[in-house]
Amino acid sequence: MDIKAIIAEELQSLNEGLSDIVYHFTHVGNIPNILTTNKINTSNNLGTPADAQKDKGRAFYFSTQRSKGKAGYGYAHGSDAVLVLDGKKLMHRYKGFPTDYWNWSMSRKNYDSDNAYINALRSKEMEDRIVTDKPYIEPASDYILEIHVDLSNPWYIKKSKAIDIEKFARFTGIPIYFYDDKNQYQLQNKAKAKPPEEINTKFKSEDDDNSYESKSNDFYRMFNDLVPYIFYNTRYESEFWQLFKKFLDSQDKENEFDSYKQEIDNRVQQVSNFYKNQHQRYWYYLEDPYRSIMADFHNKKSSTDPYYREFLKLLVKDMRDFKANNFKQYLINKLELRD
Repeated sequence: MDIKAIIAEELQSLNEGLSDIVYHFTHVGNIPNILTTNKINTSNNLGTPADAQKDKGRAFYFSTQRSKGKAGYGYAHGSDAVLVLDGKKLMHRYKGFPTDYWNWSMSRKNYDSDNAYINALRSKEMEDRIVTDKPYIEPASDYILEIHVDLSNPWYIKKSKAIDIEKFARFTGIPIYFYDDKNQYQLQNKAKAKPPEEINTKFKSEDDDNSYESKSNDFYRMFNDLVPYIFYNTRYESEFWQLFKKFLDSQDKENEFDSYKQEIDNRVQQVSNFYKNQHQRYWYYLEDPYRSIMADFHNKKSSTDPYYREFLKLLVKDMRDFKANNFKQYLINKLELRD
């Protein structure tokens, strides 16, 4: 094939959706949650304007790539687990497209040679991104074809946990493969896969009670920070409070709901009183809390806290009510601010 034909083929691929088979790189500690909930977490882009711009008005994204783990973001990600996914099925329900995180130019004039230009075009194929307004891809079992796990350095997982993961995957009918050689894991060489019982690398001690998977309170902090603005004007107030009650039940604090609600209601009233004053309806007054909230969104973009993820789902619904594709526009529209 000549250079022009190769370039034409690469340009054509950039206009296509997901590949038939795609790979999502993650960590073995996330596999039990995926299998038990039958959901794959997406990442929110609310705190990252560059990602939000890429994601065509959707608030969540899910990164995959077209190649196995010897190249691309999967190689650099440092992951020790990969989901092999059915790209065709994903495209039936979700919008997906090739993207290049670094935004390499697609103009030939910006490259010294045809080969450099082809490499730039191929870099855009390394990530196939799925965009959605939901915090999960579900049901996960509809899309997962295989799971591959690298146990060459399983320092934070017990062997018994790995065995449990294998049993549960078998129960759900999803093929899973474990490796004690990183190279074979990256190649997904099933002939070199081993049952976790036969892997003799150094696992976490069975006597170690310190859990790597800490219980997250991401939901409570964001609820406390954002609800005073959300409740300024929303039709989902009862749904937010129902979610908050479920969260308190999970923390064995259901009897403290009234005191928490009173504290938050006071803050809601303060925000309402402030922004009802015409002299305060300028973006200037919200700049500092906005920066703090955006930093929290970015730091928690892949949070596994289930209550936080449901909170974001409700928040995105409210954003759509105010015809906002980003969080700044949402606050401006909701509070009727002047920028």
